[in-house]
Amino acid sequence: MEIPIACALDPGEARAQLGEWRSLLAGAAHGWERVGPGRLEVVPESAPVLDEFATLLEPG
Repeated sequence: MEIPIACALDPGEARAQLGEWRSLLAGAAHGWERVGPGRLEVVPESAPVLDEFATLLEPG
């Protein structure tokens, strides 16, 4: 399942959030791969983790 994540922050704001993203992904990702400029694909630990990511990323 592919869940795209778009970032609407400007580059400075995005850099300020890197620590939070790293913490979130470190606890749930089996690995990741840079597949292009500005694009990182995350391999989740398991399907339930992927479902949890989807819930966290829902607007609102």
